[in-house]
Amino acid sequence: MAVAVERAGHAVVVREPGADEQAVAYAAALAPEPDRTSVVVGESAREAVSRLDPWVVADLDDHVGPAIRLHTPAHPADGVVPLARRLADRLGMEVTAPDGDLVTLPDGHAFAPTGWTTHGDDEPRPAGKRFPEPPWQADLPDDLPATVEEIPVGLWIRATTAPRPADPIRQAVPDPDRPTLVVGAPGEPTPTPRAVANVLRRFPDDVRVRTVLTHYGERDEVDIAQAVAFELRAAVRMRHGAPVRPTWEPFVVESVYRPACAPVVDRWSAPVTGLAQTAPARYRLAPGWSLDVIARGLLARPDTTVLDAALNTPTGPYPELLVAADELPAPVFDALCALVADLPADLRATLLVIAATPGAVKATRALAERLKPPTKSERAPSTITIDRDGVLSVIELPDDVDPSATARVSRDQVAALERTPGDPAVTTRVRQEEASAAKEFRRSFEAATGARSTRLGDQLAVAPATTRGSQAPLPPLHRRPSEPPATRVRREEAARRSTDSETATRVSRDQVVSLTRAEPAPPVIEPLPDLPQSPQRPPTGLPLVTTAKSAAPTTSAPPPLTETASATAGDVFTPRPVEVKPPVPTKAPAVTAAPTPTKVPSVVPAGAVSTEAQRRQVRAALGTRYDSATQAVVRLLAERPGLRAAGEHAALVTELAVVRVFAEEPGSYDTAFHTCLAAGLRRLPTWRGVVVRGAERGERREGELLNLPEPMLAVATVGAAVPGDVELLIWSATARRLDGLLDDDRGHDVVLPAHTALRVLAVEADRVLLAEDGAPVERALTALRAAAEARSAVEIPHHPDAAHWFGALPAA
Repeated sequence: MAVAVERAGHAVVVREPGADEQAVAYAAALAPEPDRTSVVVGESAREAVSRLDPWVVADLDDHVGPAIRLHTPAHPADGVVPLARRLADRLGMEVTAPDGDLVTLPDGHAFAPTGWTTHGDDEPRPAGKRFPEPPWQADLPDDLPATVEEIPVGLWIRATTAPRPADPIRQAVPDPDRPTLVVGAPGEPTPTPRAVANVLRRFPDDVRVRTVLTHYGERDEVDIAQAVAFELRAAVRMRHGAPVRPTWEPFVVESVYRPACAPVVDRWSAPVTGLAQTAPARYRLAPGWSLDVIARGLLARPDTTVLDAALNTPTGPYPELLVAADELPAPVFDALCALVADLPADLRATLLVIAATPGAVKATRALAERLKPPTKSERAPSTITIDRDGVLSVIELPDDVDPSATARVSRDQVAALERTPGDPAVTTRVRQEEASAAKEFRRSFEAATGARSTRLGDQLAVAPATTRGSQAPLPPLHRRPSEPPATRVRREEAARRSTDSETATRVSRDQVVSLTRAEPAPPVIEPLPDLPQSPQRPPTGLPLVTTAKSAAPTTSAPPPLTETASATAGDVFTPRPVEVKPPVPTKAPAVTAAPTPTKVPSVVPAGAVSTEAQRRQVRAALGTRYDSATQAVVRLLAERPGLRAAGEHAALVTELAVVRVFAEEPGSYDTAFHTCLAAGLRRLPTWRGVVVRGAERGERREGELLNLPEPMLAVATVGAAVPGDVELLIWSATARRLDGLLDDDRGHDVVLPAHTALRVLAVEADRVLLAEDGAPVERALTALRAAAEARSAVEIPHHPDAAHWFGALPAA
C-alpha cells in the first residue's frame, strides 16, 4: 500500500492510510518548534522511510522545512549510516533524531534515553534528551554514579542498579519549570540521605533550590526529606506522594524541610470549597476553631491550642481527621460532620478519625458515632477496625512510674507490638520477624519501667499527655527500611470498655477510628505512651500502604504569608497555592436565539503563552464569572491529576477557567483573554472525528479554505441538535475536548482552536462538509458522508439556543 505524508496538528505523519492511529494522535499533541517540523514515522512506513523511498522523500520536501525533528527510534546496524544523516543529505536540511530508543509520553512529550542528535553540514552535535526541552535540562549533572539515571522528570536515585525498564515512573511527564529527584523504588531499599545529598550538591545553586524530591520507595517521604536537609545543611523541597504512586492524594502537595526545624507547608489544596482561609494552610472551621491542612490530613483544634510539631508526621496510607480538644461544641460538631460529608466519596470511605490528644477520646468517639454510615444490620459495638492484623497491645504503667520519664515509643514500634491473630478468613498472619521484634521490645520496655503488658480490653482510660512543644527537634538519621504495608482487618474486643477509670493507662498518641461504609462507627483506640526517644534514632513511621487513588481536592491560595520559618540566604520559599474562591452562581445564558456576536480577527498568534500580568487582568475583568469557573477547574484536576504536570499551577487554573468562561459565554474578548484561552486549550486533550455546528445560510463553494480567527465551539455527537439554518459537519483532529470542564449535559462539547484551517469538501442544501486542511480527504469525506446519512435517517429537532454551537464562518 502507498505511504502517505499528511499533517496532524503542527507535525507531519508518515504512514499507510488508515494505519498507525496512535502515531497520528501523538503527532497532533506535539508542540511546535521554531524553524523545525516534527515528523512522526508510523510503524507501517518505517521500511519506506528507511530506504528513502523517492515518493516519500518528495512528499516530505513539500511538507517540512527548514529543519526536521524525526520521531522514530534509530537502531542502525554496524557500519550503516544513520537514517537521520542520509535524510539530511537528501533533503539538504538539518535532521534531529534519537540515537536509540524513543519513549513517547502523554501530552506531546518525548524522551530519548541516549539523547537526540542533530545532523547537518557540520559534525553531529547532541541536542538533549527531552522534547520539548525544559530550561533546566542543560543544568542536570553529567558525572552521575551508577545508581543514578536520567528519566523524563529529572533524575532517579536508587540503592541498587538492577534494571527496571517497565517502571511507570519512566512515563511521568516532566515539570517544565523545575527538575524532580525521584528517591527509591517500590520493593527496594531507600538510598541513604548522604547519597541523595551528594546528588543534590552536583546541581547549580539556582537549580538545586528549585529541585523537588519525591519519594518512590517503601519508606515515609518526611523522614528522608528531613534527613537530607540535615545532611545538606540547607532547605529541601519534598512533594508528598510520587507522581505514579496509587495512593490517596494528600491535601498537602509540597513542603519545605530545613535542618532541625519543623516542615513548612508550601503548596496545599483546600479539602472542600467554601472554607474561609485565615493563614497559610489554615481555614476557619467555626468561630474560635481552626482547621489545619497537614501532611497526614486535617487537624481540627481551638484557636488557643498551639499546633504541636509532633503532628507533622508522614503521610499515611489513609487520610486522617485529627481532633485536638476535650470537647466539641455543637457548632464545631456540625461543621465537622458537614466537612466530612462534602469530601469525595472514595476519600470519605477510608477516612480515619483520630484523637490527637488523650483528652479528645470521648469527643472523637462521639464524632465517629455521628458519622457512622448506615448498614443493613447492626453489629456488636465491640467490633473495631485497625491498620494492622490482630488486636493492638497496650502497656499499663505502674503507679510509681512517671510517664514523662519513660522512653518515647515510635509508630513503627507500636505497630510491631505482639498481636492476637485474627480470623483466618480475613486476617493476615503476623510475620515471624515482626513478632520477634515485638517480644524484644516488650522485654526491654518492662525491664526499664516495670510496666506490664496487657491486651486491649476493659478498664481503659487516658492519662494526661506529656507536653512536647518545648522539646527541640532532633536531627534525623538513617534508619532501616520499614516493613511492607499490611492489610487492615477487624477484631472483636475482649470485653466492654469502662469509662473514666481512676487508674489511667497510657496508650499511643493517636486513637484511630476507621470510617468505612462496610462497618458501623467503631470505638476509639486510646494512645500508647508518647515517650522521649533516644537521639541516636530518628522518629519512624508506619510503612506507606497504597490504596486506590482518590479524587484530588479543590485548590485554594493563601493571603500574604506571615507565619513561616525564616530561610537562610539563597533558600527562600514562598507559599504559592492558587486562589480559589467559593462558588458564585452566574446567570445562565438566555434560551432564546441570540444574535451572532461581532467577531474581530484574533491578534493572538498560535502558541502564545500567557503572562502573569495577563492572567491577573483576566481575573479582575471576569470577576464572579472567574470564581465560578474555578470550581469546575478544581473538579477537573481532581478527576485528571495528570493535567497538573502541565506547568505552573497558578497559570493552569487561570487558563482552564478562561476556557470554561468562553465555553459558557462565547463572544469577543480582549487580547489577554484570548492569550489565556489559547494556552488553556493547548492543555486539554484532542478529539479526532466528526463534530457538528450550526451556522447561518451563506455562499460556500467546494474547495474554499477558511481560517478561524478565533476559537469555535462545536459538539462531538453526530446526532446533536444544533441551531441555525445550515449544519456544519467538520472532520477535526485538533479540536479540544471539554468533558469534565463543563456540566454533564455538555460533556461532548469541543473547541476548534484559533488559526484552524478548514477546507470545504462538499456543499448541500442545508449542510456543509468541511475538514481540517491537511487531513486525508478521502477518509475525512467518507466519515462526513456517513455522519450526514446518519443525521438524515432520524428526526433531529432544531436547537433553539443560539448561544452555543452557532455562528458565522469566516470569509474564504
